[in-house]
Amino acid sequence: MTVNAQKRNSRARRSARTGRRTKLTGFSTKSFFAGIAVGILGTIGVSLVPSLILGSATSSQRTNKTPGPDLSSTRYEFWETLPTNDVAVDTNPYEMSTTKSVAAKEYLLQAGSFRKQEEADALRAELILAGLTATTSEVRLVGEDRWFRVLVGPYASPRETRKAMSELRTKKISALVLQRPPRDG
Repeated sequence: MTVNAQKRNSRARRSARTGRRTKLTGFSTKSFFAGIAVGILGTIGVSLVPSLILGSATSSQRTNKTPGPDLSSTRYEFWETLPTNDVAVDTNPYEMSTTKSVAAKEYLLQAGSFRKQEEADALRAELILAGLTATTSEVRLVGEDRWFRVLVGPYASPRETRKAMSELRTKKISALVLQRPPRDG
């Protein structure tokens, strides 16, 4: 009998809980049309306010007439001066700018930087065997700290640089692109 009593109590609790809750009614046509009406009235009100403000401003301007500039006496002279002037035009501006920028710098790839010269020479030898132009350079930092860089290149264009970089990527070497002014000699 205690099982039946427990079931009755649980049903009573459930019904008490549902009685306290407010149920959503869903779509309400009254509130929908009320919203539409408010929107229409608001739009009409906003459209009328600027015309009321401008109407009062134009009426005050009509009473205070100030003489404006005489537009009939304005004369434009560029119609006469334009045919007599010559303008120098660069016929191919893109060709000159690209040749200047390409010639103004050369590109290097830094394949690695090592504390020991033997490690740098080993990477340099590997890159030379792969057909790339590689050199090592010593860099002295503050104090007695020395690093040995492995540089690939120089290349004259970014296209050649990208080709060499993709070759290095196939060897699982991530390179750093460096730019410098071209060295003569």
